[in-house]
Amino acid sequence: KNSVGRIFTSYLGDETTFGFGTPCDYIPEQTKQSQPSLFSTHSPKGKLAVSYNHQRYDEDSSGELLSPRDMGTLMHKVFEESATLADAERRIGELAGSGEISDSDAVTLRSNLARAMTNEEVKGWFDGSWEEVFVEREIIANGRFHRPDRVMVRGKEAVVMDYKFGLNQSDKHVEQINLYAKLLRQMGYESVKGYLWYLSIGEVNRVV
Repeated sequence: KNSVGRIFTSYLGDETTFGFGTPCDYIPEQTKQSQPSLFSTHSPKGKLAVSYNHQRYDEDSSGELLSPRDMGTLMHKVFEESATLADAERRIGELAGSGEISDSDAVTLRSNLARAMTNEEVKGWFDGSWEEVFVEREIIANGRFHRPDRVMVRGKEAVVMDYKFGLNQSDKHVEQINLYAKLLRQMGYESVKGYLWYLSIGEVNRVV
């Protein structure tokens, strides 16, 4: 009899039922009434504001209107994952859906995208006719890494571009595109064009 089970079995013998104690109705304790909170509350209006990711590029951004720099940054964010116009439109929807941009920003982006596509050169970059589109893909040459914003290839033809946020073309930007074009020729592309796209002002400049 070294277990509780065996002790019970020995005690009960052949009995099939066993009762202990006296049944009674359960009466639960009376539930206490909850007391209203005495803490005062205050409206957050005027004290809280939504901060979107793109504003980290521009400390002066108030969040109410997009600065040209903000808009350029967001357009770059759209294009960096877009091979075609349909991709860009979908990307804007994703940014708005995830809360990274506001609905009004999305409307502005779509308007700017439509305006950009009125340029026949730009429209041709996003029409889906390119065999491959490389976005921020590194080119390694002489032990150094070069990363153009966008390269489009079709047969022996290649177009390289960089997006810029500033308002003016600089010699440094031109040298950068010339270098990219040189590297693409070394890679075997016979027809190479290079562009600078100033997103903040919607200006496209051909360099090569």
